[in-house]
Amino acid sequence: MLRAFGQTDGRLTRLDGADAAALRTAVWIDLASPTALEEGAAAAALDLVVPTREDMEEIEISSRLYVEGGAAFMTVTLPSDTDGDAPHLDAISFVLSHGRLLTVRHSTPRAFDTFPVRAEKVQ
Repeated sequence: MLRAFGQTDGRLTRLDGADAAALRTAVWIDLASPTALEEGAAAAALDLVVPTREDMEEIEISSRLYVEGGAAFMTVTLPSDTDGDAPHLDAISFVLSHGRLLTVRHSTPRAFDTFPVRAEKVQ
């Protein structure tokens, strides 16, 4: 799933559609268990290589923060699916490129649902 967010009057706003034009204006693109098409769209909009799940899981703890091609990459391990019967830890990547954020995840940490709602209300 791909979600894109822009900024309006200091507030985070969800962008309708995930077309190339919307993605070029996004300040945050959130990829949750993305398809190859969604990864490609995000990569094109941000002009970077999207970390794969294998990349995220294989990276050594000492190498989880690096800069490549002008983008800062950080992979962290966060609790996920904590509301369900099988909470677990999962790798989440954050990529900051030219003032725009990309998140890549294959799980559902609660913050990814609650933060956008709160940020839409902040003024």
